[in-house]
Amino acid sequence: MPRSAQFDRQALAALAGRQHGVMAREQAFGCGMTERVLGYRIRGGGPWQVLLPSVYLTHSGQPGDEARELAALLYAGSQSVLTGATALRRHGLPGRQATGPGADRSGVVDVLVPLASRRADAGFVRLHRTGRLPAGFCVAGEARFAFVPRAVADAVRPMTDLNDARAVVAEAVQRGGCSIRHLAEELASGPVWG
Repeated sequence: MPRSAQFDRQALAALAGRQHGVMAREQAFGCGMTERVLGYRIRGGGPWQVLLPSVYLTHSGQPGDEARELAALLYAGSQSVLTGATALRRHGLPGRQATGPGADRSGVVDVLVPLASRRADAGFVRLHRTGRLPAGFCVAGEARFAFVPRAVADAVRPMTDLNDARAVVAEAVQRGGCSIRHLAEELASGPVWG
């Protein structure tokens, strides 16, 4: 009779449920999985997929937006915060991606990380090292994301088309996501490019 792997299946299922099917390597080990069992699950054709280094999707198929965002946060670390168009989507605002030459950012999840972070961009995750991590942020389930003024500022900074930037700012202000004063304060305290 074959041996079955011994780990806390209930804890693993509960964690995967809270995180839209996403699991970090250390979390799997925390549920009692061994290196061998994890390797078996993420093998080619196995039941799990590697989304990012040391971050897995615990089922087959494509990850949804929430799964990709949680995977980005797990990859980026415990101090990371979603920002830009990703955070705007979380606030119910249409976050546009940067346009212009070399700005193919479709599907990118922007994440703020501390300056000292040693992680590099990977897959669909674009990390933004900053000495100005938000003092406060929104939390929905397991996700952390910037307040609207910071998300707008981070979304428009790389934009080269003034109309795109104006559209993002106007949408946030007109829908009551933030005031012009809060947005001006955020833009003034952030970096100035070009």
